[in-house]
Amino acid sequence: MKRLSKKQQERHEELLVQLTTARDDLNQAIIHFNEEVSKLHGDLAPKVTAVNEAITLVNAFVEEIHGDQECFYDERSEKWQENDAGQAYADWMGEWEMSIDELELEEPTPFDEVEIDVETFENLSQEVSS
Repeated sequence: MKRLSKKQQERHEELLVQLTTARDDLNQAIIHFNEEVSKLHGDLAPKVTAVNEAITLVNAFVEEIHGDQECFYDERSEKWQENDAGQAYADWMGEWEMSIDELELEEPTPFDEVEIDVETFENLSQEVSS
């Protein structure tokens, strides 16, 4: 075979159109998908803010309780602190020595559009060069 038949040339053109159309459709879908993900991520922002505000209040409350516990504990004698009641109190106080980290939801990395080497397929020689 020294050249593509007419039927093969037509098939080449059909496949080129099919590949190009499929690639373009996929890239449009990726663009739309990325836009929607970005929009949905933006919709989460007020929810994240609400959670972080609640976390701030919780952390302030925990800090207040723990501070009161420390004052109570420090006002007790060393003997009380070392006995079972003092140890139990220290354990309870230790539970309240905590903090919740605020949330950070980064926007997902968008998908890249696909790159398909359509041009190489398009520019394939139809016949043997002399």
